[in-house]
Amino acid sequence: MADGHWFKHYKIHLHTLVLCFFSHFILSCGMPPQQNELHVINGKDLAESKHRGVVQIGMGVKGQSLDALCTGTWVSSDTILTAAHCMWDWTVDGVWKDVWVIQGEAKGAKSSKIYIHPDYTWDFGEGGFVYDIAVVKFPKNTAKKFIGVAKKTPKKNDSLEIVGYGIVAEGNFSSSGKRRSGTNKVHNVNKRIAIQGHYYQVGSDESGSSVSTGKDVLNGSGDSGGPMLVGGLVVGVSSTASVENATPDKKEGYYVNIFHPDQKKFLLSAIKSHGVSITNLK
Repeated sequence: MADGHWFKHYKIHLHTLVLCFFSHFILSCGMPPQQNELHVINGKDLAESKHRGVVQIGMGVKGQSLDALCTGTWVSSDTILTAAHCMWDWTVDGVWKDVWVIQGEAKGAKSSKIYIHPDYTWDFGEGGFVYDIAVVKFPKNTAKKFIGVAKKTPKKNDSLEIVGYGIVAEGNFSSSGKRRSGTNKVHNVNKRIAIQGHYYQVGSDESGSSVSTGKDVLNGSGDSGGPMLVGGLVVGVSSTASVENATPDKKEGYYVNIFHPDQKKFLLSAIKSHGVSITNLK
């Protein structure tokens, strides 16, 4: 998922991979902008009206350069929740100048401010994995469709849904470019929420071609910043995935637990100090 430029600049735990891609100094939490037709691994296409509050976001300088792509969630009419690593421009060691909506609700809308967790770090140690969360502020009443957060953290074996613009199968970069989703269950919960899912399409059609089942899905390149939903409400933010198999046919994916005290404190502080709004968060 990453080329040599990435390994020259940053240390990485060998068992975990952040869901980004570097190519000739273009960063994409998924793929370069010209190859962004990617989806939730083993996920199924969504109708345009389904989960419209989950959007594809672009980073760079709006109107000049599209340098990165990720997924985000409108959690109110003026705030998108996403991953911190999506917001970090490693070429200048700071946040991107602009964030704007590429696909989904309020397409074309441009951010007014970006806030990342203060303990987030690009070294991919605990700071990179645990605190990989950010909020993006937009003008008031930008979005009409948004998704609130749940009231509490999920438990092991709780049913969940993930949504994003990431790969449909490991190494498959020729999907349709639509938002996708699929179901799974919580494997483990602490500072992060872990899932175990297929990293390929597990079904087949009458011709024998691979198809997605939409079950036991996994977050992949392009899904960074996308939501984990329980009961239709946000409980986590897509962050990283394992490069090793958890079982013979599954790998492990990780979502930032927004209800862990460290994450919730950041989100509540952003509401109090910066005027962002997050539906249902108290």
